[in-house]
Amino acid sequence: MPKDNWKTIFKNQVKLREELIDRIKKGKSNLKFDRPYLIVSDIASQFYSEAKLELDNVFGKIETEAQKEGARLHKRMAEDAGIVKFKELMKKIPQEEEIVIMETSFLMKFNEDIIVGKPDIIIFKRGIPIFLFEYKFSKYSITFRNQRVQAEIYCQILKELGYNTNLLCYGIILAPRDMTKKSNNVKNIPREVLQRIDLSSLIQEQEKKIQFDQIKVFLYKFDSEKAEIDLKWALEYWKGEREVKLSELLHECKRHEHKEKCRITYSIVQDLAEKFSENIISIYGIGSFFDRKLPDDWIKNDIDIICIVKNIEKIPKTQDWTEVRRLNYKRNRYMANVFFNSLDGLKRKEVHEKESWANYKWALLDFKIPQNSVILYGKFLFDELPELDSIPYDYEDLLSHACYHLNACLKLKNVEESMNRFTKGVFKFAFLLCVYFDKFFKYTSIFDISSKIIELVKDEKINAFLYETILTCTKYRRGIQFPEDYSSLRKNFTVCCFYLLFEGKLWKKYEWEEIIQLCSTTYNGLNALENVAKRERNRYYSRKSNE
Repeated sequence: MPKDNWKTIFKNQVKLREELIDRIKKGKSNLKFDRPYLIVSDIASQFYSEAKLELDNVFGKIETEAQKEGARLHKRMAEDAGIVKFKELMKKIPQEEEIVIMETSFLMKFNEDIIVGKPDIIIFKRGIPIFLFEYKFSKYSITFRNQRVQAEIYCQILKELGYNTNLLCYGIILAPRDMTKKSNNVKNIPREVLQRIDLSSLIQEQEKKIQFDQIKVFLYKFDSEKAEIDLKWALEYWKGEREVKLSELLHECKRHEHKEKCRITYSIVQDLAEKFSENIISIYGIGSFFDRKLPDDWIKNDIDIICIVKNIEKIPKTQDWTEVRRLNYKRNRYMANVFFNSLDGLKRKEVHEKESWANYKWALLDFKIPQNSVILYGKFLFDELPELDSIPYDYEDLLSHACYHLNACLKLKNVEESMNRFTKGVFKFAFLLCVYFDKFFKYTSIFDISSKIIELVKDEKINAFLYETILTCTKYRRGIQFPEDYSSLRKNFTVCCFYLLFEGKLWKKYEWEEIIQLCSTTYNGLNALENVAKRERNRYYSRKSNE
């Protein structure tokens, strides 16, 4: 390797890192689960169980004690290593007769996708990588395909960086967990392999096994062609070009950490696929149930699923008075609402308004911004939908949605149901505030909405009472009951919203008669809310006449 070639490798790595940071900042991704880049270990896990990887990303990964212990053991393997700046490391590699590097992150671009890997150990001789090792602390005495794929992709990264990989071999070091009590024995394995193995003979073999006491080492020659085939197959999944088989997902549900939630979800997806398979384009999960940003104690009993179909007319109506198509599923304590939209309805607002009760731009946000939803079945839609910035927010329509829930909470006699509806109305109104004060706000997660509201309070754009009410509602969703005087809170919040409109502190100034008319005409009349508006109008004019 030419001694100055390190400069080219270093510059390319810096450029890739800058591109990755830019992708993260812009929040744009064409990969599943809003990934701006892929980690080699995640790609490798597809070769163990792609279904488990899918479920971990949908419902959140819970780290097991074995995984935590594995991470600690890996850290112990590198505890004696010196820390060198990346630029200095790149410069030293071609200068040293032999150098061992550990736990160093490298990036590569594969078909425009950025892949990040951190191999355990790489041994270079005169600037040429000859061995790459991965530690696996396990009770097993054989290697598995996902382990080999992980090491092989690390090797591919070295090739893409510009290193000569003609002599490169990779090794899987299998050690029992209790062997780390003799950690030096494990740490010395790469050196011992280097001393014992004739590299030229290994190149001719498919696999070579070496035993060191209780430690086994499996050695393989790097095959770049095979690595590329594996990468292409893996990326088909991340790009939504294929999906995990439902049968595999349902099988994994039985042993997944979130088995109750995921089994319910995918049993519904399976039922939809069986009923409407020829018509379905995609199935998405939206709302709190699928929101991984929310804390673990968040109450998630409602499941909202959107099924995108080619022809909405082929979906039977459950109610004659509306064109909206929906199905309800009751599963133990969970209630699932499945709403149907046509792809044409998502492309054209006038069609969407006939098919759905949802705000048009809000609906697009769920599909265009990957972190607002999860895809459960079918293909991605964001490339087929209108650009968000070309569609202005319809503030009055968003207000109508908030008012609908506030009206319902005033009418419901069941206190728990009323409280639940109230929180929905508050969150809808909070979103309205977010997008009014920041037209580029694009997130439908309650977590993101709450964070934005905090910013608006700090900037003195909204008053503290609104924030306190939102905070109270988030506490309720985490199992903390409302203050004793819930009815006063409900009334005060509603009146506060009316006065924001009356005083012209939002998009325009509403007169009291306009507010009353808004209540009387929205969704065939929001009578409870209309009565509140009339009382506040009368009180306002009574105060004015007494001044």
